[in-house]
Amino acid sequence: MRVIQTDTCQYDADFFEENGLDVRNFFFASHIKDSFFFIKDMNARMVMGNIELLRSFKKYKILPLMLLKNSAFVEKTLCKSYVRDDLYVMKTGRSIVNKTELTPSEGGKCLVWRSTTKEPLYGKNGKIVGLISISQRLLNEQEIKDNFSSIDAHIEKNIGRNITVGELSKIYSLSVSAFARKFTKIYKISPLKYINSVRTKHAAAMLLGTDKSISEIACESGFCDQSHMNKTFKSILELTPKQYRKSALK
Repeated sequence: MRVIQTDTCQYDADFFEENGLDVRNFFFASHIKDSFFFIKDMNARMVMGNIELLRSFKKYKILPLMLLKNSAFVEKTLCKSYVRDDLYVMKTGRSIVNKTELTPSEGGKCLVWRSTTKEPLYGKNGKIVGLISISQRLLNEQEIKDNFSSIDAHIEKNIGRNITVGELSKIYSLSVSAFARKFTKIYKISPLKYINSVRTKHAAAMLLGTDKSISEIACESGFCDQSHMNKTFKSILELTPKQYRKSALK
């Protein structure tokens, strides 16, 4: 591996030479604002990444959701999901377009929602030699301030009970359908999915910060029951609450 660093990215020069690729053709992507840009080889090894990506994974200090401790297992879980998608693209030659997923923010201080697209990368012989990807942050701080700044506060205040999209829409004097369209346009996820992500953050904090039972935590986090929490939790972190707590305590 022969690593070269520019002002905007790092790359493995040997990979590009071996596959007959002109690395200069990819420099433009490293300038895209609020985005992760990277290229991986067939082993899902990073061979090019922009500076924003490298800063976000710096020293792999990726904390889960609400700045929790014991982050290694969460990082491993997220990376497992990323690699699974990588291998799918490289083995099938099919693209993954605008997938909403959690990724570390700059400095690895928390996780944020991003929209990720992955495409197969072809070498000089016409065969797939890796993949190329761009992952864009779905929401920045200014958008939060200008649009739905009261949503998080309302959800956190009422986390222990059922929260409907209808009551959120009333905060902004919008119909349910109009609110859902506007919310989804900005966040790139539905209001219901966002509510569940906040519940999951709350539950994750309690799993590591208290000795309460999972059923108690499910109730206090506003899930219908433990089964609902298990399903939602696993869909976001690919771990059940029990696995999450057990892994963190190792």
